[in-house]
Amino acid sequence: MAWELVAAGISALGGLFGASAAQSQQDQARELQQKAINRQFRKDKQDYRFNWQETRANYDWLKDGINVQRSNEERLGAFRDATNLQEYNYKLKIQDYEYAQQMRMYNKSEQLYRQQRGFNAQAAQLAYASESRRLQETFQESAFDNQDLMVQMLQEEGKSIARGQAGRSAGKALQTAVASYGRNQAIIAESLVSAERQSRENLRNIDLSKYGADLAAEGNRMLRPDRLPAMPVPIATPRAVFQDPRKPKKPPKPIKMTNTVAGGSSMPVWNAAISGIAGVTGSLSSLYK
Repeated sequence: MAWELVAAGISALGGLFGASAAQSQQDQARELQQKAINRQFRKDKQDYRFNWQETRANYDWLKDGINVQRSNEERLGAFRDATNLQEYNYKLKIQDYEYAQQMRMYNKSEQLYRQQRGFNAQAAQLAYASESRRLQETFQESAFDNQDLMVQMLQEEGKSIARGQAGRSAGKALQTAVASYGRNQAIIAESLVSAERQSRENLRNIDLSKYGADLAAEGNRMLRPDRLPAMPVPIATPRAVFQDPRKPKKPPKPIKMTNTVAGGSSMPVWNAAISGIAGVTGSLSSLYK
């Protein structure tokens, strides 16, 4: 019976140690998993902080890039506006210079036109005066010729008287002289009429020549230049519109994982202890009996 008591005690102690060992192993497994969970959580927090810093840095970098593009667009637009304004002012100066040159050419043309018209008038006046002198000289020459004829007729009459002709002979000689004088006067008169007719023709030719010279001067005359229409003022260069990047939102913080390994319970140990005590108690009861 003593051996039964010893065996019961040994069995109780074995159950107690077995339950305690199982509980210790389970606690170690839970502790290992908890350490792994803690390490992963620390890593997740580090990754979270790093990713958030990178997100903010990328946002700031994109925003700075947009600002640089916006600044470059403004500088380029200002440069184009200044270039267009400079070209506009230069073209205005060129336009004014060309108009001034045309006005100088026009004024010179007007001066030459007036000088040519004056020259034509002077040339016509000289031609009129020359034709008038020529006609006057023709009349004077005819007058001299008429006087010569008159003298010649009187001389013929005087010769007839000096020769002692009388009666019909003297009258006949005088008649012949008068007839000769009349013919010569008619020739002189016809010559004067012809000279006067030619003079009128010459005067008309002078007028026609002056008219033609005036037309030629008018043809060479320049038209008065007009100013070109006003140039349009350059329009401001349109600026591109840039959209700012979307401001990032902070993501949710990492969540710590739950330990899925159940913790060791003391119930099996107590159960083993109670069972061992019950066995020893039963052995002692049997021994006493």
